[in-house]
Amino acid sequence: MVSHETWRSQREHFLRSLNEATGGDYSAMLGWERFVRKLGFGPEIAVETADYFKANGMVWRAFNNVGITAKGVEALALLQDNPDYLFPGEEEIAAAEPEPAPPPPPEHVEKPHAHKSHSHSPHPAPPPPPPPDFTMPEPPAPAAHAAPAIKRHALHMFVNALGREMEDLSLDDSLKAELFAELKTIEVQLASPNPKADIINICVDSIADILCQCPDKKLAGAIVTRFPGLFNR
Repeated sequence: MVSHETWRSQREHFLRSLNEATGGDYSAMLGWERFVRKLGFGPEIAVETADYFKANGMVWRAFNNVGITAKGVEALALLQDNPDYLFPGEEEIAAAEPEPAPPPPPEHVEKPHAHKSHSHSPHPAPPPPPPPDFTMPEPPAPAAHAAPAIKRHALHMFVNALGREMEDLSLDDSLKAELFAELKTIEVQLASPNPKADIINICVDSIADILCQCPDKKLAGAIVTRFPGLFNR
């Protein structure tokens, strides 16, 4: 477990670096791997920090892209005005950190008495108590994974919005046809009494890849940030 000081330092560095790289633009998208290299974090720390901010609505991360949200920019402004500003959950992290152990007392060594000419045999030390019985605890049962929920209302709004703005994305004919096909597939699934979440998720993944290839990165990023619940899975 990292110390509270390290925990806070990592989060400040991550959020400040992301804000600087995006210029505080909520719709700007950055390539995840390139951002992590500039950040200087190891992959596991970078993912853990990004997931923390994403869960608190300060960062969005979809596939191989990352960006800052209005809530993230607001948190940096609060931090600028008040250096003692606490990130969500930070108070609990600080409280859980154990107090440093006091230094051990100096060992007392008894000097032998020179005037004693005779010595007594020391009493043998009692045998150590037997170790207590120890039984390995049973590993916890794996948690059951719930099937992904179908966000019908958000998907309907997403399909309609993307259909209206398709021409403004300046996609070439091949990508435009691919995007149209993915939107139609989602519409068919939503019209079904038993829509398949896996199929819808594959379509959303494919749409995200298409948006990453869009010449108008600002417009594509704005679409992603308007529907974070679909992309932050």
